[in-house]
Amino acid sequence: MDTNLTLFSNTTQASFDALLIVQYVLFFAIFVINVIGNILVCLVIYNTTSMRNTRNYLIVNLAVADLTVALVCIPFDVALKAQTDPWPFGAFLCRIIWPAMTLVTQCSAATLAAISLDR
Repeated sequence: MDTNLTLFSNTTQASFDALLIVQYVLFFAIFVINVIGNILVCLVIYNTTSMRNTRNYLIVNLAVADLTVALVCIPFDVALKAQTDPWPFGAFLCRIIWPAMTLVTQCSAATLAAISLDR
């Protein structure tokens, strides 16, 4: 009976490890695609004078907000998944990072609302 319990425990641990690997790969892919895509959007609109209008400025604002979401939220989420302690970054970042995450995600949502209102 102990053999069955050990086999089940090993299988469960292997499934959990595989799920963590998939999560880390997805975090990395989302981060890289987000950073590259949003920087390209900003560069294209900045370098093309005919694209400098109100609608495209809203798109640039959305790109900057989404880029900030990727730079602020994803690294801390990955660090928290890898860390076993509740919060390894200290009291100062605890008071700063959660409001910052909320602020940048709200900025992204508000920009989407402004884009839909403009259209």
